Amino acid sequence: MHENQTGFTFVEIVVVIVLVGIIAAVTMSRVLRDDTYNAFLARDQITSLARSAQQRAICLLYTSDAADE
Repeated sequence: MHENQTGFTFVEIVVVIVLVGIIAAVTMSRVLRDDTYNAFLARDQITSLARSAQQRAICLLYTSDAADE
């Protein structure tokens, strides 16, 4: 009388949806927090590299001027 039915039960689908929601919430909180930190870190590194390049250029300018005289 009963036919074999294939598929998932309602409880299984709800459990999977809840688990995916929890994993997504944890992942997004970590991704958003890390991106903010990485953005500040990248900004600081770029600033440091620009200052270093500026100091090198000034140093090379003064050493080449002194050698020319």
